[in-house]
Amino acid sequence: MYLALYRKFRPTNFEQVVGQEHIIKTLKNQIINGQVGHAYLFCGSRGTGKTSVAKIFAKAVNCTNNKDGSPCGACEVCKNLEQANNIDIIEIDAASNNRVDEIRDLKELVKYPPIYGKYKVYIIDEVHMLTDSAFNALLKTLEEPPAHIIFILATTEPQKLPATILSRVLRFDFKLISQDKLFGLLSDIFKKSGIKAEQQAIKMIVKAGGGSVRDSLSIADMCASYSNNNITANDVLEILGTSGQEVLLSLANLCLSGDIHGFVELLDKQVKSGKNIVNLAQEISKTLRDMLVLKTTNAVSETVDLPVENQEQMLKVAKNFSTAFIGQAFEKFSSIELDIKYAFDPQLLLETIAVAVAIESPYFKDDGIAKKNISVEKIAETGSKTENMTEVKKDQTGIQNGYVYDDNQQAQNTTSVGGLKDAQQEEKASKETTATKIWGQVLIELHKQNPVLHACCVQVTDVEKQGDNFLIEIDSDSILEILKNNENYQELVACFNKLGYNNHIEITKVDAKQAKDKARLLSEQLGVSVNIKK
Repeated sequence: MYLALYRKFRPTNFEQVVGQEHIIKTLKNQIINGQVGHAYLFCGSRGTGKTSVAKIFAKAVNCTNNKDGSPCGACEVCKNLEQANNIDIIEIDAASNNRVDEIRDLKELVKYPPIYGKYKVYIIDEVHMLTDSAFNALLKTLEEPPAHIIFILATTEPQKLPATILSRVLRFDFKLISQDKLFGLLSDIFKKSGIKAEQQAIKMIVKAGGGSVRDSLSIADMCASYSNNNITANDVLEILGTSGQEVLLSLANLCLSGDIHGFVELLDKQVKSGKNIVNLAQEISKTLRDMLVLKTTNAVSETVDLPVENQEQMLKVAKNFSTAFIGQAFEKFSSIELDIKYAFDPQLLLETIAVAVAIESPYFKDDGIAKKNISVEKIAETGSKTENMTEVKKDQTGIQNGYVYDDNQQAQNTTSVGGLKDAQQEEKASKETTATKIWGQVLIELHKQNPVLHACCVQVTDVEKQGDNFLIEIDSDSILEILKNNENYQELVACFNKLGYNNHIEITKVDAKQAKDKARLLSEQLGVSVNIKK
């Protein structure tokens, strides 16, 4: 029968325990000096060695020939205690044995002395799962157990334990394991197991393990099986459902460049290929963090856990944006790392944050209404067209051609509909542009109240007023879904009402060919660049 790596390589003495030196030293000193306590609390994240250390400690206090406080593993007592059916080391799962009757049974059993060694050790795992009545039943025994009894309570949530329990135990907090130590441990285990693995693949496994030895070894086990004991970085990506560095850098660059359409398209492609959206969000955040580090140092850095060639490529992209802007983007993405795990629609939340970042980009070509020196009020009042635009050339980072307003020039050469000499033409033009004027005012108001919703609305391809109905057309499925979201829709309606327009808002889908023509016309009427799918 195959034995999982985390079981096969479970430590059997204190020297094999990784990353808990502060705890090991204290326990060994207690054993050497004969100052063993009667009750201990081992708390910390999963996979950090709580149960393993408890078992080693249980053997060490009984070992007749311990070596510097660690069990020898060779004496008769050690050999007997290593047997699965020994009754001197008793493990209890509090999650399934949490009732008061079971604790009362335990109180009866502690009266009986050990068979092999000096102590009988009770290891109660996930002790926080005990009921209040069970805790009360345990209190007296925990405070004054028989001389031959040692309790070791293990938990991932010590804050759930009653203060009366905490005051009766010696508490040890287990830390998450550092990536360097986990890397060394995995490399050693792979060598002993005859598993070949690329260094970058081991780093990715360690990173995914999150400081947990058990989690890291479980991932390593899956990767070894998938790759037939020859693990590559691509194998790890496939197992974890994460994306390669090139894709992550592209997503970050599209977002920073203000290319919302490109970001949404690439993100959707990744999700459809089976990538985990929560992992993607975390990795984009990590990529932005690495870009920020490289931007500030202006050179490859040891604090960025990537090959030199990847760092150089990332630095090349980072140079196109200010440190402050990359920092703001990193802050926005990192702020949703917890929320996205429990979000009803994680992809929508990630896209929303990307929009919030993109609209602040100096290259964002759909936000002409509120950017640079153009007068937004003038556009809303007259539906005027701004002629003074500067083309942004496509560079090596993949930023798309677009138009932004020149920082050094005022918007001029506008043609006012109200300036037409012919009154009849003026009246006709006024009627034709009523919907556009309304929409321009709505966009101004949205930009003040909700920049994220505003960024979605500037991608609308056409607006039209038919009686009491205000028709909004869009060719993007993802933006259509955002605008039709009940909360966003109600905010849009409230914005219309605030401006004195009590129209019924209707949002519909339009095909790409129609959208291209309509978006160009709307762009001309508003005097700004409106997103057009190619």
